Amino acid sequence: MNWALLEALWPCYWGQVKANKVLLCAQIDFSFRWNILDNLGASAMAAEGASLLGAEPTYTREAWLRFVIPQALRSRLAWELRIYGSGPKGETLIGMASYSGSGAVVSRLPGSSTGIATTFSEKEDSGVATLILSSTVDMMQVRNAKATVQVFSISAGKQGSPDTRSLIIDEEIPD
Repeated sequence: MNWALLEALWPCYWGQVKANKVLLCAQIDFSFRWNILDNLGASAMAAEGASLLGAEPTYTREAWLRFVIPQALRSRLAWELRIYGSGPKGETLIGMASYSGSGAVVSRLPGSSTGIATTFSEKEDSGVATLILSSTVDMMQVRNAKATVQVFSISAGKQGSPDTRSLIIDEEIPD
């Protein structure tokens, strides 16, 4: 789907989606940052010859996504947080957490055997919910990252039909 074409055809719709973030008091932050202390430790160990079985040290970066929303809206809206990483083997999903509007948060966190350490956490403070999705990756395997956040309103379907979702926030943040 060509999003640029859709935006050109329906600019008022895309303007509304962007305004919704402000109206909902939602805040989205993303960074693909260096793990300075971990990397300095790996370098120091390698310099001292302490690497395991002669293996090269692993240098890492962290893709960190924070989504802040009023607690009153947290359980009334569906949302999806995703982090993608790209490197020599192409782009891949390296972390995901979602909430369908009822039940528990579903997360897809790659296992440590993939070289990706992903965590999801949530906290509430003074009526504000803060959701954090973080993936620590080997910087030789993942060179770039981006995040997406989508938020949906949920309308109850007619008897016997499923609920409908309407996209109200659609944000992609490159590193």
